Amino acid sequence: KTPTPGHDTIDKDPSSKPTYSFDLTTSDWPIPEGAYDEVLMMHVLEHIPVSKVGLVLRRILKVMKSGGTLRVHVPNGPLVAKAYLEQPLQIFKLQMAIYGAEAETDPAFAHKALYNFSMLRTTLISAGFVDVEDVTMHYEDHHDPHWVWMGGRLSLKVKVRKP
Repeated sequence: KTPTPGHDTIDKDPSSKPTYSFDLTTSDWPIPEGAYDEVLMMHVLEHIPVSKVGLVLRRILKVMKSGGTLRVHVPNGPLVAKAYLEQPLQIFKLQMAIYGAEAETDPAFAHKALYNFSMLRTTLISAGFVDVEDVTMHYEDHHDPHWVWMGGRLSLKVKVRKP
């Protein structure tokens, strides 16, 4: 995707022409501390190994300004699980929401976790964020309209603050 003008992007794939190209799970980030008022992780966290999520979130905390906002979007675990159980004709389509569209072509990029609000809240608080708020129903992201047949929004959206 083309970056929004005025916004920095990170992607480990340099072909997408991000502002920064590096792996979030590495120890050396080229971003200065306190650089950002707001960070958006849209369908990123579920691709990070669970054992490294805390490390990545603590690094994000470092590149944020005090009082800054982090928005996290992940697949809505409870909604996906409910659809999996209640809509057997959609089970193959649901594999993409569970494992990620890239699971077959790039297994390293497959989803590593399926979050619910409680798990995401605990993970964010453990990393040092405060004021965790579920904003799933406040707005749509580009994933939501394609999955409306599940009976809700595909993206679980959370807003937190750096103290």
